[in-house]
Amino acid sequence: MPVEIRELQINVTVNQQHQQVPPADSREGQPVGDQERKSLVDQCIEQVLDIINNKKER
Repeated sequence: MPVEIRELQINVTVNQQHQQVPPADSREGQPVGDQERKSLVDQCIEQVLDIINNKKER
């Protein structure tokens, strides 16, 4: 017999640090090398394929 979840409660606590951290996109305006771009694209493709495979398993 399948179990049906009618209500799901999620509690989250957020702790903000008061340190100044440079944003990840602080390199904006700087040229990106071909190798770095290829690596980024490969990572994106791998993550998308993982998501698709996880959806197929459900």
